[in-house]
Amino acid sequence: MINEEELTKTLNRLKNHPDIVESLKELLDVAEGVKGIEKADDAEFALIPEVRGLGRKFLRDWAEHQTSEKEQIAKQEKLKIHSKKK
Repeated sequence: MINEEELTKTLNRLKNHPDIVESLKELLDVAEGVKGIEKADDAEFALIPEVRGLGRKFLRDWAEHQTSEKEQIAKQEKLKIHSKKK
């Protein structure tokens, strides 16, 4: 079971990923019956595109993070090269 501290940390991290939060809300709507789905097959068909979309959003955010991280490293390396005495 997740404790309050872990929950708070996770919620704070999710603030940086609003598209993922929206997808999670849609998944919760299916799980909690908000969408009015009564059959398991219908629930499955409702979940499939949501889960696929969630996967795409995670991969997009991962790629953006990787790009940002690599750019920061490159900038730091460039600064080190320019700061050396000749």
